[in-house]
Amino acid sequence: MLNKFISFMKEMETEKLIEEGNFAKAIPYILEALDKEEYIDRFSILDKLAYCYIKLENYDAGLKYLNEMYQINPHAPSVKHNLGICHFYLENYELAANYFEDVYESDKSDDFIGFHLCLCYIKMNSFNKAEPLFEYFVVKADAALNVFNLGMNLIQEDDPQRSKDLFLKYLQHFPKEINATFGLGVSYIEMKDYQKAIECFSRVYEEDKERYPMTLVLLGMCFFEVGQTYQAQEVLKIAIEHDRTNMEAWYYIGIVYEALGQPDDAIEALKYAAGLKPHASEIWERLAYIYLNQKVYAKARESFLKVFQITNNPEYAYRIGLSYMLEEKHDKAIDYFTLCLESSKKTDDIYENLGICYYHLRKYWESIQYLEPLIKKGVSKEIIFFIYGSSLMKVGKLNQAREILEQGLKVNPSEINILYGLGLLEANKEDYHKASQYLEKAIIIDRNPDIIYTLALTKMKLGEADSAIDLFEEYMLHKEPEPDTLYKIGLLYIQLKEFYKAKRIFQDIVTIDPGNQNAKNYIKDLEKL
Repeated sequence: MLNKFISFMKEMETEKLIEEGNFAKAIPYILEALDKEEYIDRFSILDKLAYCYIKLENYDAGLKYLNEMYQINPHAPSVKHNLGICHFYLENYELAANYFEDVYESDKSDDFIGFHLCLCYIKMNSFNKAEPLFEYFVVKADAALNVFNLGMNLIQEDDPQRSKDLFLKYLQHFPKEINATFGLGVSYIEMKDYQKAIECFSRVYEEDKERYPMTLVLLGMCFFEVGQTYQAQEVLKIAIEHDRTNMEAWYYIGIVYEALGQPDDAIEALKYAAGLKPHASEIWERLAYIYLNQKVYAKARESFLKVFQITNNPEYAYRIGLSYMLEEKHDKAIDYFTLCLESSKKTDDIYENLGICYYHLRKYWESIQYLEPLIKKGVSKEIIFFIYGSSLMKVGKLNQAREILEQGLKVNPSEINILYGLGLLEANKEDYHKASQYLEKAIIIDRNPDIIYTLALTKMKLGEADSAIDLFEEYMLHKEPEPDTLYKIGLLYIQLKEFYKAKRIFQDIVTIDPGNQNAKNYIKDLEKL
């Protein structure tokens, strides 16, 4: 008798802990009583234990004790109810539905079970079973939140059309219901029907400003999507005035500022959003692209690095590499391209960029190592043909280089880099006529200073002094006057017997480089003529 009294008192103490919400504290007492068999009724104490675990969202542990209860009494509705809940949150939707169906069959007025059963059917894609429950809820005035949550789950399952239909049916019966109106707006966003979404969110905002803080943000986003950028800006400013901690409002107004051509304002807004939610990778990514567009490469890299640290996605290491390439910091670019090589799906792009970087670092064998597999694979990008061919040329494989560059020229006969590469190749082989032909085709497409200079040297080798002078002078329009280039022009004028012009050129050299003795000697010699 005394043992039973002690057991009763302990159960009372445990129940008090449960009533106070101290589930974690209650569990050790219940387990001890279960272990020592200090209980009045085993089913009852298992029920308390399962209940505590469910409240603590430890559904696996809850299942363990519920299954034992089911063995004791397989007909108890509360056991089936809780088994359904545990399986539902463990995403065992078919098992959950089986238990919910048993309970719902005996009591169709239990909206909690009906709602969770309907959710199971949505997750299982069993809409023939879900439809009767939809029809049941859309005529119930007190089912607004259930309908809202069912609709949002349909959106989550990528079925906005069915979600829209559900909300519209509910609004036919209860046209002033704000939850359904908000949900309908979200459905329209998912369906990209932004104008109708604007109508929904405008109504929600007019009738209940406080219920959904995201209303103004979504409204601003929709105005932006339909091209009403200034209206979007005004709405988002109001959202920020209402709540300066609304990260989404700052994020979207940053996007709007960017679209309005206000990059500084966009950056400030996005930085504020990032301060509110530092682990939101989409904010840092957006910042990175704005910095890239502004050519602020160091800041772009910092932002991409944040995204990489948050997501561990090699794609962002790749983008950091690209930003270093844009700054011509090829050694650092190589570090990041190499980092993402093993885990990225962009293997071809990484190989291409590694090849380009090594070429610019004059590590031609390494460049060949990365570009050769792409050529063998049949990748036909002009830049690959050019860099690979040029690298072969640099290591002395001239015939192979010509073959590759000519192959590239077949792919695109007007590719300037390949024409330039072939011009360099023929010049290296001292076939200046062929070199001149390729380079002349290249400068018709683009009067690039490097090509102009190379063609000028070629014309000089061919003895075409007038053409060479014109080209060198055009080259100097793009560059600061260089003694070496001026020196060549001076020699060409001597070749043409235009001694006054030659003397003037050598004087220009001395002005730039007062210690240039060769120029001084030419001036003395020319003064004697």
